[in-house]
Amino acid sequence: MRSIVLSALAAGFAQAYTVTNVGLFMFKNIDPLVVPGKYTSHMHSFFGSDAITANTKTSEELQKGCSTAKNPNDYSTYWVPTLYHVDGSNYTAVPIFRFSAYYVDVNSAEIAIPQNMKLLAGNATATSQDGVDGNAGIQWFCDSQAGEEKDDAAFPTETCKYHLQTLLLFPDCANPDTLEYAYSANPDWVDGYGKNRCPIGMKRIPRLRFSIRYDLRNILPDGWSGSPPLELACGSSYCSHGDFINGWLPEAADNMVKDASSNDREYFQVSGPNGAGDEGSLCDAEDAQDSDPTHGTSDYWESVMMGHVNNVTYVRYAETGRVYMTRNFATHIDPAHKKEWMNIVGNTGIGIILRSIKIDYKFPMKYPDEVTVYHKVAHDPSSSHSHKDAFHLQAVIISEAKQRPAARVHEDLVIYDYKRGKKAEMPPFMLDQFKSTWELQEKAKTFWQQRILDIEARVRTLEMESWDREDAVEDTGSAKK
Repeated sequence: MRSIVLSALAAGFAQAYTVTNVGLFMFKNIDPLVVPGKYTSHMHSFFGSDAITANTKTSEELQKGCSTAKNPNDYSTYWVPTLYHVDGSNYTAVPIFRFSAYYVDVNSAEIAIPQNMKLLAGNATATSQDGVDGNAGIQWFCDSQAGEEKDDAAFPTETCKYHLQTLLLFPDCANPDTLEYAYSANPDWVDGYGKNRCPIGMKRIPRLRFSIRYDLRNILPDGWSGSPPLELACGSSYCSHGDFINGWLPEAADNMVKDASSNDREYFQVSGPNGAGDEGSLCDAEDAQDSDPTHGTSDYWESVMMGHVNNVTYVRYAETGRVYMTRNFATHIDPAHKKEWMNIVGNTGIGIILRSIKIDYKFPMKYPDEVTVYHKVAHDPSSSHSHKDAFHLQAVIISEAKQRPAARVHEDLVIYDYKRGKKAEMPPFMLDQFKSTWELQEKAKTFWQQRILDIEARVRTLEMESWDREDAVEDTGSAKK
């Protein structure tokens, strides 16, 4: 598969391109695009302007920093999940031989990369080739070696003589006003795309491509055969991804597009207010440093601990889910009492107070992830055993990244009259809907329990047909197989 993708990349070089090599200056558990303002991300390796922090939003912020880019006009910050050599519980960052930011297909660009442009490529939660975004063109391979038959986004299974290389392509369409972005596509194949191969309302911009070479010769001197002892901070090789905040000086960004027209099929340097493209950073790259050293960490295991979802957050997930459940009753199930349902989530009339909550944690979630919360009524509210001024709900919190329950929740809730400052009976409209919901739950439970019994019966029948005969012989396997 790799030869196909490389051929496509080679076709990109039929047009003008430029490249700047950028030095590594920091490892840190931040990602201002995915989890802004927080120190809960997996570890990233940062290249470019050292002005980047967990809160960075603009090109102007980056342009105040020290940049490790060889082109003195490039104050962009580029980052990727850190690659580690894993030896038991020891995680050692693999040295970077070279990080190159290519800008290809520049002749096709209609506008310069806008100021404040932010781009992401790849899928940080991918665990197989099926989960990899094909547009990102992610590859791992040994440079200067023949390719092997494997998934494009899988690590090589044999020792790299020189360097382990990875490639990553970014979107090349952008709306200069909204800063929305997308990958270009053939308008004959995809609806809603114009002649410029971009979604209607977007313009072509230079296509950014990461090319990273890792030096494994000292960290793995004996090489490897099979699965290498390597792991990205986000997981396997399939979760490879990259982030970018534009920091190019505006004049240089314009020159990148303007000068490309006279450099068809050639590499060209991008000049700007700070000089030619090969003059190097205006400050020593060695001077680049973490602009926010008192927050976050560069230690792998500390980042893992900081990246776990705090237990208190599970409570918030359940409470948020309960609010949405109430709004769902108001909007979709019982719109005749919409006002009353919406007042439930306020604190001006009849409302709900959480008396206690019990959480059964199934596994620790890590950022980035998304959750889905499902609630159900725990008891028949019309039963003689139910309290008139209280009720119970049960919830399950599903991790979308892992596709399984992260926690089960039991909530004990009280009906409260905020105006009188005391408990109150459940309003009739709420009692009616909870009773109806309980009945639907019980009906569904009966249906699915019967389905399970039917499946078990079919399995027993198959077992009896297979084994209840005189010539049936069980294959217990063999240690020699």
